[in-house]
Parts: sequence; C-alpha cells; structure tokens
Amino acid sequence: MISLKTNKKVSKQLKFGVHTKYILKTMCGIINVDVNDIDFNEPDWQDKHRWTFANEVSFQNWLINYLQDNPSAVKELVVLDSMGGDKRWIHNVEQRVAKRFTLFYGWALESYESELNKITEQTIYKY
Repeated sequence: MISLKTNKKVSKQLKFGVHTKYILKTMCGIINVDVNDIDFNEPDWQDKHRWTFANEVSFQNWLINYLQDNPSAVKELVVLDSMGGDKRWIHNVEQRVAKRFTLFYGWALESYESELNKITEQTIYKY
C-alpha cells in the first residue's frame, strides 16, 4: 500500500487515493523503479531517483491527458497538495495541476545542463 505519514510523531497516516497511486506507479515505471520500493514517508523521497528532462516532459504530457480523461483525478490531486481553488475558475486546470505535481513530486532531473545542450543541438539550425 502506498501511504504517506505526516511525520513520525504523529500517528495519522495520509493515504494516497486511487488516481495518485496510479500516477505514482506510472512515474516510477518511467525510470524502471518498483513503486513498492519507494518509501514515501522519507522526506525528499523524490530526490532519491533521477530522470531526464525528456522523461519529465513526457510524463507531464501523459499526466495532462490522464487528468483530462479523469476529472476526479484533478480533484484528488488538488486536495492532496492543497492547491486550492475551484476547478471552474481555473483556466487549463489539468496543465497547471500536472506542472505542479511534477514540480513537487517528480523525480530530480539528471544534469539539466547536458539535457539542455542535447535539446539545443537538436533544435538550432547549424549553418
């Protein structure tokens, strides 16, 4: 079971909802890590593994599509992160929630500089 304790002194345990579990499992699968091997009780658990910038963008796009197809997942993530706001007042809510989720819960990036160089080399026309 994927769960998260608020801290060791408090016995209250926050449990991830069905959508959050699926999202985290997918996120782990991208880097070939078993979701059950991750200790979500550890602070900064997301910094224990790394992914490329391309992986992050790919995951974020997948998450946006998942959220568009599952409005209840948007609601679950908004509550999980206390993002607040009423969905009907937030323009492009799926994109905002996906970006925020990736920012706070996504894996640490591998060398951003080398990733940026790869992307730059691929996109700049050389004379």
